[in-house]
Amino acid sequence: MGGSTLFGTRPQQSAGGLFGSTAGMGNTLNASTMPSSSLLGSRTALTPAQQQADSQTQALQLQQKIEAIFHAWNPASPQCRFQYYFYNLVNPNQVSLYSRPANSKNDALWEKAVRENPDPSCHVPVLAVGFDDLRTRVEAQNKKSEEHQQHLENVKTRLESLTTQHTLSNSSRLLRAAVAQTQLTQKLLKFVQHLHLLIPSVRSSSIRPEEEQLRSILEEVEDELRRGRMKGKLNELWALLGAVNAAKERARTGTGEWAVVDEDGLTHLTQILSEQQAGLAHLTKILQKAMKDVGIIVGTNTNSAEPEYEVDNLLSSTNTLRASALR
Repeated sequence: MGGSTLFGTRPQQSAGGLFGSTAGMGNTLNASTMPSSSLLGSRTALTPAQQQADSQTQALQLQQKIEAIFHAWNPASPQCRFQYYFYNLVNPNQVSLYSRPANSKNDALWEKAVRENPDPSCHVPVLAVGFDDLRTRVEAQNKKSEEHQQHLENVKTRLESLTTQHTLSNSSRLLRAAVAQTQLTQKLLKFVQHLHLLIPSVRSSSIRPEEEQLRSILEEVEDELRRGRMKGKLNELWALLGAVNAAKERARTGTGEWAVVDEDGLTHLTQILSEQQAGLAHLTKILQKAMKDVGIIVGTNTNSAEPEYEVDNLLSSTNTLRASALR
């Protein structure tokens, strides 16, 4: 049943020890042991054939993973992960000449590129595979950008040259042309005043009713000019123009470059000046025509010196205002 100890009888153990089961504590070391479960549990032993098959399966899976990584990074493989479609801008008449790229092996990517084309009338999909194609495209875009920058520099240089030429040559020529036009206008008015002396039929004829009516219109125009209202309006415009020029000079002196602060105010001022100038020009034409007709009717006008002086002053002021606006 079991061996006795100092503390009494000890029952027989029913379970095995740490490394296997024993018949009892009193058995000798060379006694036979029965197979039983150990403390770490039982494990089924694999046969050599099973171990070899398991190793082959693991090696095959590892090889498949390595091949998948290789194809994902290989630009020549259809399974390459680095594929992207760009869109090139071409002539709309040449869009039909482009077809699917030869290196396009992925049907899903091609259909997506065609479906997401922003403008099929002038854009064609172009496949870039791998970092080499991407670098080639970036280099081409940088080269094209440098060409555009060079064209912009050429245009800027051309504009600066034209601006300098306009400032040094065209502005002075326009001013001289305005002065010459004023002088020619004055000479023409003086010639028109004495033109009736060269036409005997007009010189010897009597004044007709319509000519008398025209004479009254001329007198009203002269009265309008002599009241000073037109001169006051012209002086007001001169004051506004002087204020604009003063602001321009202050801005140029302070910052080295003149810039318009209030675009709306300048536009409104320009519109007012244009309207007043058009009114003065129209009034001047009426006055010239009326003076011509009255000169023809009356013959020699003894009071022609004063209207001539008024008209000359008006024309001179109008042309000077026009020349100032051009500057």
